Amino acid sequence: PEIKRKKPAIGILNAPKYIESYAPLTLTFSDLINSVDTTKIRVINDSTELPVQIEFSADTLILDFETDPKALYRIQIDAGACVGRSELTHPDLELMVRSRKEDHYATMNLHIQPDTSITGPFIAILSDATGSTLDILQFDTDIMRSYEALQPGKYTLRLIADVNANGYWDPGNYQAGIQPESVYHYTEVIELRSNWEVDIQWEPELSKP
Repeated sequence: PEIKRKKPAIGILNAPKYIESYAPLTLTFSDLINSVDTTKIRVINDSTELPVQIEFSADTLILDFETDPKALYRIQIDAGACVGRSELTHPDLELMVRSRKEDHYATMNLHIQPDTSITGPFIAILSDATGSTLDILQFDTDIMRSYEALQPGKYTLRLIADVNANGYWDPGNYQAGIQPESVYHYTEVIELRSNWEVDIQWEPELSKP
């Protein structure tokens, strides 16, 4: 008898449990996405279908919709909604995601004012515990910035004295006698917890690179 083999299919590699209030929901597929039929994708809260903006880039499907705190959302993706390279597609897909509680996030108020002994302009880089860059700030003398929806966790902060104002760190040129641009690190690891508000006042000095 002839053996029937299942046709290859693409699937979702990540299955997020939560959607963040500050970002759309992103679903990573096992193949590059060539096309999306948006009529076959729905976001439902209780029994109400919500308006959703749908985009895709490379292997990622992006669903952008309004959320309420601690609400549950059903994501329905009908068979064939996403077509990958080599025309591979998928069966019906469904997942449930929940929005975070309002008090899940932390707030950080940042003020950086380098000492006048350091030559600007400056680049400040905020990173999370994995080393991923969350924000890059460029300024001439000082800067203030508030982050109101940060995940609980640990963060680091560093400052580049961007002397040639090209927007990134330069390693220098030994043969030309040009020194690397100075980098200053905030000496403490910034730890944030849910529902915390932390003020960071940093005044980097030339003697503390």
